[in-house]
Amino acid sequence: MNDKVISTVLPRKNTLSRGAAGTRGKQGSQPNKEQIIAANLDTVFIVCGLDQNFNMPRLERYLTLVYNCGLTPSIILTKADLHQDPENQRL
Repeated sequence: MNDKVISTVLPRKNTLSRGAAGTRGKQGSQPNKEQIIAANLDTVFIVCGLDQNFNMPRLERYLTLVYNCGLTPSIILTKADLHQDPENQRL
């Protein structure tokens, strides 16, 4: 059995959060309920593949989320070998 004990909890300097899932558009729900994804971040890496699943509006939503939390995003595009013109996808 593990006898590990939490000895200290660091204060949050920042958080990456979003609205809680399943609350949008429902009566009686709390629209401002926050779901914390991560805390104490320096950089948020957004990884997107350039394959057939690449979706610019999704990438824009992720960027908006990161910027609205006051964090610094870094975009990483993968699977360039599967795209016909990967240079055209540079941001």
